[in-house]
Amino acid sequence: MPRGYKNPRVVPDNVERVISAYTPVPGTLAWGVVWEDPFAEFVRECARDLGLPATASDDVIRGNLRLIASFVAWVIHEYDCPLRRDEIFDYILAEAYAMSVIYVRDGHGKGTSNKVRGIRRSMLTKIGWKMNKHFGEPHKHTLPQEGALEPYKQWQLNKVDAWAGSQPNERRRRNARVAIALALGAGLRTSEIAGLTADDCEVTDSGMVLIHAPGYRGGEPRITVVDHRFEDTITDRLAELADLRAAGEPGQYLYCPHLLGRTTDMVNDYMKKKITSSGADCYLQPDLRRLRNTWITGHIKAGVEEGAICQAAGLKSLNQFRDLVDEAAKARAEQSYARLRGGEHRPVLRLVQG
Repeated sequence: MPRGYKNPRVVPDNVERVISAYTPVPGTLAWGVVWEDPFAEFVRECARDLGLPATASDDVIRGNLRLIASFVAWVIHEYDCPLRRDEIFDYILAEAYAMSVIYVRDGHGKGTSNKVRGIRRSMLTKIGWKMNKHFGEPHKHTLPQEGALEPYKQWQLNKVDAWAGSQPNERRRRNARVAIALALGAGLRTSEIAGLTADDCEVTDSGMVLIHAPGYRGGEPRITVVDHRFEDTITDRLAELADLRAAGEPGQYLYCPHLLGRTTDMVNDYMKKKITSSGADCYLQPDLRRLRNTWITGHIKAGVEEGAICQAAGLKSLNQFRDLVDEAAKARAEQSYARLRGGEHRPVLRLVQG
């Protein structure tokens, strides 16, 4: 347990007085969050459980309240989390808040030094540990390994599409569909999705969308083609980014342009931060790695030349899919035999006798 806090629920009178009377100053709560219950009471309860001592000044108490309120409001807005401590107080989210708010938004204020920003970040980490005993556990939101390489079946992809449509607001629906389009429609890795920018995308005169993917772990850059079924998703996002840049807002990244933490964990965490309230059996929260492998195996089954798939996917070989490659080759050979035999939708040949 970090030092500097006592046992929770021991709330001295002066601490309770400040907590009960606290109302954020204008500008503390952004992102459309209103200071009212149950949000306000959730913040107050968190502050009570910090165990601040009776010697704490009013400014220190209000500083903790202000930081909790701002952080919780940001997480609710960005991730649509329920008001639950185990969902909100998460190390990955705290780091994303630090990079997106403490070091950017707050940094625009007068007199905000790097030292002050560092103190706020440290305070948030201490608060996180106090609110959630699993706060700093590594890989908390890492997707499971079981069946990671198994491609999705069509009925599962239908559920993935329903999941994207079930997101609670339009921005999250668009972000979910962009991630799906880049993994299932272009074969990008999660880390590549995190860093992909508008400058990495090219729309040809014929409407074809090309992705200039950066090299993976020092590999060679490559070009991959977006499946025609996902072209509109990507071109719509490119138009949206152009409008954002014209308005002076962040408009560089295709996936979640408003997030500044560009890591694989952030992509996975954002995809996972959604609680479906009803109809859960109709939805399937996707694993982006499996979507990419669905894209690879789909091209193998379609008979795309192995070298072309490797080049577009950034792979040296298809050895991990060798059984499928051999199976697809066998199926194509059988189809060729059937065509040679005249058994696949060919007109009947009649022997004309003279």
